[in-house]
Amino acid sequence: MKIGVVSKFPEEKDGIAIYSENLCREMKNVVRIGDISSTKADYRINFRSLGLGKRLAEIAEKEKLDILHVQHIAAGEFFGKYTLNMPVILALRQKVPVVVTLHEVHYKCTGPRQKIICAIQKAIVKKASAIIVHTPLQADFLNRKYRTGKAECIYHGLKKTERRARKGKGILFFGMINSGKGVEYLIEAMKELPGYRLRIVGKPINRDYAEKIRRAAGRAKNAEVKLGWVSEEEKKRELSKASIMVLPYVWAPYQSGVAANAVSYGIPMVVTKAGWNWEMVEKFRCGEVVEARNAGAIAAGVRKIEGRYGDYIKGINRYRKEADWAEVAKKHVKIYRKILER
Repeated sequence: MKIGVVSKFPEEKDGIAIYSENLCREMKNVVRIGDISSTKADYRINFRSLGLGKRLAEIAEKEKLDILHVQHIAAGEFFGKYTLNMPVILALRQKVPVVVTLHEVHYKCTGPRQKIICAIQKAIVKKASAIIVHTPLQADFLNRKYRTGKAECIYHGLKKTERRARKGKGILFFGMINSGKGVEYLIEAMKELPGYRLRIVGKPINRDYAEKIRRAAGRAKNAEVKLGWVSEEEKKRELSKASIMVLPYVWAPYQSGVAANAVSYGIPMVVTKAGWNWEMVEKFRCGEVVEARNAGAIAAGVRKIEGRYGDYIKGINRYRKEADWAEVAKKHVKIYRKILER
């Protein structure tokens, strides 16, 4: 069985590029089909071209692929914002089955932008041979909304990193910085956490919002900001110093890769009940789930983790066992085989 994985790959500065490379490392007979800037891919093609489907068909025939597996995100420039993702939607018509991992599952279809994204999501679910998502509720939502049984859950993969001895009371917010992340509520919560130190580290997506966060952190006595793309080495250093991760999102159509990073490094989390990001934290009891847009609730979540830190480590260990990249790869192979046996 030979699989063609269609995704961004390193050296692109993109979380899905890192995700796909980690997955491919654990699978045999994989062809990496990357975007133009994916220098470590076996093939580099233009994901935003209307000729994407034809090019994928040529690669599938040349490499004798059994399945194409597309890593998809509707928003941004991944598959063409201005062409409304038509290149990838048309590309799903192939001689071989096409599996799609939806890294975002959009649940609110109000407003012009969200209506367009939901229409893209619907088209992909209808045309793909199978859909992979990262939480059970995401799979259930898609299967009910689109009256299909195609969607299956495979947890976001993670690496088991040796945990260091805990030192200090360092709180970390890590990841892309935009208005959906709710970082201002975390900074406000720090007023109730005088013994802690907050680091906000990540790439700004919205410059105005990032500047707002920089100013708010500057007024706080126990918060600091570092803006910019974070390399894997820098990420390792930041995660190694943190005691608690806080993800105060107000909008989250995804299971955050940052949450998987926290579990990899044995860091309990406070997450807000927004979108899908809270589900795995609640399921494995590896942190506290609190109300979104509520600084007091965030501070209370931090204090609760502080009082029962060891209990959350037990939950993290359960999560790490089930979501190790090797286990995640096996579950992908199982889905591929099921499709080919139809």
